[in-house]
Amino acid sequence: MPFKIALREVQSKSFFKRYLHVMAEARFAAGRPVGELWIASGYFNGDYVSKEPHHKTTRTLPQAIALGCTKVRIFATREHVKPTKPGHMPHAVALRDFVASIPTGVGVSVFGSAGATWHAKIALRVIDDQPIAAIIGSSNITRPPYCERPYLRASTWNYECDVLIWTDQVEYNATFAAPVSEELGEGTEVLGQAVGSGDQLSGASSIPDGRLEDQLRALKLRLEQQTTPQELGPIEQ
Repeated sequence: MPFKIALREVQSKSFFKRYLHVMAEARFAAGRPVGELWIASGYFNGDYVSKEPHHKTTRTLPQAIALGCTKVRIFATREHVKPTKPGHMPHAVALRDFVASIPTGVGVSVFGSAGATWHAKIALRVIDDQPIAAIIGSSNITRPPYCERPYLRASTWNYECDVLIWTDQVEYNATFAAPVSEELGEGTEVLGQAVGSGDQLSGASSIPDGRLEDQLRALKLRLEQQTTPQELGPIEQ
């Protein structure tokens, strides 16, 4: 199973953003919107992320989702779904902003964590109920890991490390294997492949693990087990 490990090292180049847009907008062999995008994030910055376009396609993340997916599932801490303290309010508003930015026609489901805290940072592309790709790492749906433009303070961006893995099939390799580092020009990106998962990709290193696909399915199952469907009602002041 192929994978990439990326380290962001400069403010103007976010591997996470590029990976997420590719994952969201890909139509693969279907040639039309297909399957779901699952996004788990400890925090959301809907106002910023929903308006920041991709530098090449000029599409925002909500537009990319509408291009490639029929549904999106959002996983968040329950305190942001149903805030109970004043400190939760800004995050609850940001979550609702992000949900509201997703175009009409895309099915949206929100899931709240079983516990009070939720810090998982995961994106899954799911087709026919099977996860075919995942981004796992330190980045989430907020300005510091996502932004590529300069802001008032240097601290408004983060050094991040993210892992992209995907099912070893021709159509998925064509979508995900192209090195984003060549496009970005800076930062570190390593392409690898788990041993025993098919023909070795050109230039890929390998790790002694043939169970990544099982682990990807287990990750999807755990997301389902650790969260419950929620309605995003109005915020009570």
